Amino acid sequence: MIMTYGQYRSFLSFISDVISDGAQAFWFPDRLGSADLLVRIKEPPKASLDGNSWQVSFALEVLP
Repeated sequence: MIMTYGQYRSFLSFISDVISDGAQAFWFPDRLGSADLLVRIKEPPKASLDGNSWQVSFALEVLP
């Protein structure tokens, strides 16, 4: 995902404060438009600064 500085700060806050550093599951929109998916982050996100944007990648596991 490409994020602004503000979006990246919000993303980090979500990970640490809302989902306990990735320990808790959360709802994520289905990219095909179906119902939201219950997911969890499989590994710590990776991010790199590219000019004025952050390039962020992370792996999600879809839960039953």
